[in-house]
Amino acid sequence: MALIFSKVNLISENFSTEFLVGGIPSCKEDLNNWTNFDNFINKLNFGEDVKVLTTSYRYGEQEDNDATPEEIAYFIERIKMKPTFIEDRTEKISNFNFSFKVY
Repeated sequence: MALIFSKVNLISENFSTEFLVGGIPSCKEDLNNWTNFDNFINKLNFGEDVKVLTTSYRYGEQEDNDATPEEIAYFIERIKMKPTFIEDRTEKISNFNFSFKVY
């Protein structure tokens, strides 16, 4: 089984953050309910623009499955132990960018 996950960069006028999510987000709704996303959005004002830059990766082989929050936590621990974990152990599969307004 291969796990699919993405590194997400959120950029607003005054804030930015980077975090991992399962799957390949292509719209705001794909990020809903990820704690880091919700925390970032809660800092922003109504109508503020947000740029989203994603880079997606595959870890493992065979059938693709979106990484769960527990698997994302495992990846974060691996990155803490070895900062080059993503570059050394995964396959980059895509980049995707989009934007949205906070409502």
